[in-house]
Amino acid sequence: MEVEKSKILNVVLGATVKGNKLLLIKRNKEPFADNWGMAGGKIEFGEDYDKAIVRELEEETGLKVSFESLRGIVEEFISADKKRKAHFYLFICATKLKGGKIAEGREGKLRRFTLKEIINNKEIIIPSDYVMIQEFFGKKKKTVGVHKSYLIEDGTRYKLEFFGL
Repeated sequence: MEVEKSKILNVVLGATVKGNKLLLIKRNKEPFADNWGMAGGKIEFGEDYDKAIVRELEEETGLKVSFESLRGIVEEFISADKKRKAHFYLFICATKLKGGKIAEGREGKLRRFTLKEIINNKEIIIPSDYVMIQEFFGKKKKTVGVHKSYLIEDGTRYKLEFFGL
């Protein structure tokens, strides 16, 4: 697993829904190689999570999307041999399809699944993604508000530029 120890990774994951199907990706790389899950990736330094999901989904799927809502935030750990190997904060986003065509890239194969197909194929879905899909994209669609705070540093003082949803 190529995750840097002692570093917490902030990651966006998103579901692009068309009709009643969610687009999933079969991951090529660790962690989770050969498993299906939501598309997404690392939030870059200085990047807002709602912009990151739009960028990541376009990079991984070729689709143009817009951010719709934040469905949840999940703290995830991967452990092996009784040691923590990876630590993530996952920002689970709903997006709205604006255009484009599905274009598989270096990240993995793409396929649309209905919720029933996801349930029937649980063994090939990343275990935490399986639960997150049920929790955040099932019948009860939740949303989470995240307040953003932007500060400007001026020498030894700080000025609040923005605080809000």
